[in-house]
Amino acid sequence: MPAAQALADQLASGPTAAFAATKMLMQHAAKTDLDTQLDHEARAQKSCAMSLDYTEGVQAFLDKRNPRFTGE
Repeated sequence: MPAAQALADQLASGPTAAFAATKMLMQHAAKTDLDTQLDHEARAQKSCAMSLDYTEGVQAFLDKRNPRFTGE
């Protein structure tokens, strides 16, 4: 159980909006054709790249520190 809690804590402190987008894309992948799926993925990438979490992730990498994601 401690390992499950550690994983849950790690996921909760991550870029939750990007995780949600990834989950949605994976759920829809089997139901759509390739061109449609690629279009959805391109839109999700653009949305994530415009998020505050993306900016925080890049800045944390450049600063050599752990990111502080907010889900925005």
